[in-house]
This record gives sequence, structure tokens and C-alpha cells, in this order.
Amino acid sequence: MRYITLGQDDKELSEIVLGMMRIKDKSVKEVEELV
Repeated sequence: MRYITLGQDDKELSEIVLGMMRIKDKSVKEVEELV
């Protein structure tokens, strides 16, 4: 799994978590188009 360093605290977050944060406000149709 790949991680990305984020923020001033240099927290390492997985790309999966960042992707989930990005799609949480999208509709099912919008998510289906991304995947």
C-alpha cells in the first residue's frame, strides 16, 4: 500500500483513505464514473 505525507504534522495517510475522503460527498453515479 502506498502512503502520502500530509499536513504540517507530516502524517502518513494511505491513498485509499484519501480516495475515500474525496468521494464521500459524491453520488453513487459520480463514484461509479470514477471507478
